[in-house]
Amino acid sequence: MNKEERYRQFEEDCGEAGIMTEEYHGRNYYIGPSVECDDFDEVQEVIRATSILLQWDSLGRGYVVYPK
Repeated sequence: MNKEERYRQFEEDCGEAGIMTEEYHGRNYYIGPSVECDDFDEVQEVIRATSILLQWDSLGRGYVVYPK
C-alpha cells in the first residue's frame, strides 16, 4: 500500500468511526491527515478505528496521531 492509499484509508476509517481528521504539517516533513487528541484514551480510540500503522507526536498540547 503506497502513501496516498494509507492516507485515504486512514481518513475513511476515521470518518466511519466519527473521528474528524485534519491536515498536519509535522516532524520529518510529514504532510497529511491526522487526528488531534487531548489524552491517550483518545489516541487509543484512533488506534482501534483503523488497521493502518500509526505514529503520534506529543507536543505539549495533547497528541497528534497520523499514519506511519
